[in-house]
Amino acid sequence: MMSLLLDKGEVSVSQAVFYTGMNHRTVVKTAELLKLTGIVREKRFGRLRVYELVRSSPLAEALTNLAVEAQGASFQPKRMPLKHVP
Repeated sequence: MMSLLLDKGEVSVSQAVFYTGMNHRTVVKTAELLKLTGIVREKRFGRLRVYELVRSSPLAEALTNLAVEAQGASFQPKRMPLKHVP
């Protein structure tokens, strides 16, 4: 889920389930853990939960740097708008 957040910037629970293949409960528990550590923030729109990477967080910055080193200079984290999941 962390690599998905690094790539997209923010994702809904449904998108995270779709893209990661994890079940709903695992995505929610993972997102809650990331929220507790300050790596993501939760935005709610009614029943829809969207998790956004907090790029100013020292932990998120360290993870981004780690991803850059692991994937080489071609990795460019970006913020992408939410898209409807089929």
